[in-house]
Amino acid sequence: MTVAIDWDDTLVNVKTQEWLPGAVEALQKFLAQGDSVVIFTCRANWPEGLASIEQKLVPLRKWRGKISIEKKPRADVYIDNQALRFQEWETALPQAERILSAHRAFEAAKRPSRNSNTASTAPYVTYFRTLS
Repeated sequence: MTVAIDWDDTLVNVKTQEWLPGAVEALQKFLAQGDSVVIFTCRANWPEGLASIEQKLVPLRKWRGKISIEKKPRADVYIDNQALRFQEWETALPQAERILSAHRAFEAAKRPSRNSNTASTAPYVTYFRTLS
């Protein structure tokens, strides 16, 4: 799975560039379970901004190939159907894990079983019904 995370005020404080509580732990958890992480930020649009992010990620270099940094267009509003509203990691991480679990179940269900040439979407549908 791929998890895309904004940089400013999601992973780090926009003014101080210090890690927000739980951010490093969340990154480590995603990476440890085999997910790729894409950090998207307007800071990647200029060399100094990109260099500062890369420097901040040095403690996570163990997963160098699993973390990428992508340019984010400058905008006043971002609308995304896959978005998870971030307020703090204590609530965001469990929500993200539930979504990733559902996606993993869906992907597993799409793989043909030994007894069938068709795949079922039942685990995915059931998961989202329980959230309602």
